[in-house]
Amino acid sequence: MANNQNLKHIIWLLFFIASIFIESCDDPITKIETQQSKIVFVSDRDGNKDIFLMELDGSNQTKITNHDSSDWNPEFSKNGQQLVFQSNRNGNSEIYVMGIDGSNLQRVTSNSYYDCNPSFSPNGSKIVFGSLREDGYRIYIIDSNGNNEIQLSFPEERYLGDWYPVFSPDGTVILFYGWRDGSYSIIKTIINTGAETILTDNQGQDYFPQFSNKGNNIIFDSSRDNPNNIYIINSDGTALQPLINNGMKNRKPLFSPDNTIITFYSTSDSLYYIKTLDLLQNIETIITSFSWSSNYPYYNPDPQMTLDNEQIIFYSEMAGNGQIFSSSTDSENIINISNNLSNDEHPRLQPLQ
Repeated sequence: MANNQNLKHIIWLLFFIASIFIESCDDPITKIETQQSKIVFVSDRDGNKDIFLMELDGSNQTKITNHDSSDWNPEFSKNGQQLVFQSNRNGNSEIYVMGIDGSNLQRVTSNSYYDCNPSFSPNGSKIVFGSLREDGYRIYIIDSNGNNEIQLSFPEERYLGDWYPVFSPDGTVILFYGWRDGSYSIIKTIINTGAETILTDNQGQDYFPQFSNKGNNIIFDSSRDNPNNIYIINSDGTALQPLINNGMKNRKPLFSPDNTIITFYSTSDSLYYIKTLDLLQNIETIITSFSWSSNYPYYNPDPQMTLDNEQIIFYSEMAGNGQIFSSSTDSENIINISNNLSNDEHPRLQPLQ
């Protein structure tokens, strides 16, 4: 049985390598100097949460929102020139957009509910977000100017709901995890028709799906094999394969820009581990490890790979408070790049077109 499983994995790996080669031929990845990209993050250094921008080395830290209320969860547009975020500056959590320098601030949603976790469509014309309303946590889509709000998801349980929506690379599908038939499953919804497809269906819990850059594959973490492991499937839900099974709890996988590496984090006992998985060589690497906070033991380090596959940006409390760190992929050079006495969190790398 073990030999059959190994053979299946080898066959799958060959197909995956071929798909990466095809994607690269269609849209070659150009190696870009990391200094060209920026990081957006959230900091409470001035008393409440505001949004800041900095260079990859931590220089030129610039405050781009300035309000007595809190602004958080910023995400870049695909062209790297706009930010969408949530703010309670008008009394409850709403969705806003602005330029990366803080200009052209616009309120997108306007209601009495809790709107959160926004993300731009690939062309920037639409925003998908979650909203906690009378009938529970649902997913909505809206034009970036605030028009044409549409409910996209209809979960079975009010408080279990649908979570963390993202667009497909072509902008036609929303991917998320939601409560169906007694467990969290990976689900996709076609925007134009509202047709919903459950891609995974088991009594474990599947979380945090992400598309590959061309949309051919989806990675996610799952508790179907205790503890959480990382899986990959085709975008139609076929060819399920485990990628990580190391006895730890493995969470939040994310493809590198060229699809050849996955960043993720693991927990075991009282430690967090920032890790990578080289998909071409099937090599798992520990970048660094640190103790988790007794005050906030469930934070998300958000590890992400830079465009040249040479640096990883992540959040950690290893300095005693929440800070943004950078590490080389050989883990020989770990630097606190936000480096202040307040709490900095939610780093996001600026995409470059």
